[in-house]
Amino acid sequence: MIDQAQLLDIKGLNVLIKNRPRPLHPVRGVSFSVSRSERVCLVGESGCGKSITAFSILRLLPDDSFEIPEGQIVFKGRDLLGLSPGEMRRLRGNNIGMVFQEPMTALNPVLTVGFQISEPILVHTRKGESEIKQEVLKLMSGVGIPEPELTYHQYPHQLSGGLRQRVVIAMALSCRPDLLIADEPTTALDVTIQAQILDLLYELAAEMSLGLLLITHNLGVVARIAQRVLVMYAGRIVEEGSVHDLFDRPLHPYTKGLLESVPYGEVIKQRRLSSIPGTVPPLNKIPSGCAFRERCAISERICRQQQPELRSLNGQRKVACHLV
Repeated sequence: MIDQAQLLDIKGLNVLIKNRPRPLHPVRGVSFSVSRSERVCLVGESGCGKSITAFSILRLLPDDSFEIPEGQIVFKGRDLLGLSPGEMRRLRGNNIGMVFQEPMTALNPVLTVGFQISEPILVHTRKGESEIKQEVLKLMSGVGIPEPELTYHQYPHQLSGGLRQRVVIAMALSCRPDLLIADEPTTALDVTIQAQILDLLYELAAEMSLGLLLITHNLGVVARIAQRVLVMYAGRIVEEGSVHDLFDRPLHPYTKGLLESVPYGEVIKQRRLSSIPGTVPPLNKIPSGCAFRERCAISERICRQQQPELRSLNGQRKVACHLV
């Protein structure tokens, strides 16, 4: 029986980079779900596989470079990996919206803002030009774009970074999708604009009953918007829990390291910030056993010998660590 509240259910997702001397897996055995009206954050350092996971959901990875040999991506009961290219085109933008990381590369510089927001509606509906324009102007106003009529006829280079990101959000929401994926939506924006964009996503998700999958490396973003958090490292989910549980009592050493490296709450008053030694290993040098062991202060022999599985502790918390 299909859970009507569950929008997205990813099971054992593996992504392979092809045409290499040895197989490289930027995403390895990833499983998680997103329900209707739920705000889920996928967090981790750059290079851990977050964006590739997002692109896999929408099947935007180029077929000549990537392959998905294992796993399921089930959206509203349908496995997206079994759909034809035409079926995926009908689903993108219509049922699943995407806010890309850099608005200047997501927008076409030679097309007006109004046309670009209108395009998904033109593709996925049979509405008339006048009706679409009125709908777009209302949507632009709804995402906080001032003077929608003027901005409708402008080009991306005429807008500030914050306004361009609002345009990208309007494009993603133009067909009122069930699920919105936002990949680092506040990158390159100043702190004030970041807060405005996050508040906008929060409000829109609540107003439209959207499932929201927010991808970020910024724990301040996580604290502001998430209900549930997935921590990713070297292509795997290493911890999962509610935002309150995860911030109050992180279990995985990597999660603890992330939280200790940023100021939040009373942390900055209690001690100096620390950093995690080293960097995320490249795909061709991921250590055996636990991928985090070479950066972990409590690593033991079993961490070298066996890869820890993501296991449930109490139904709500999940962690992939031998020592928890």
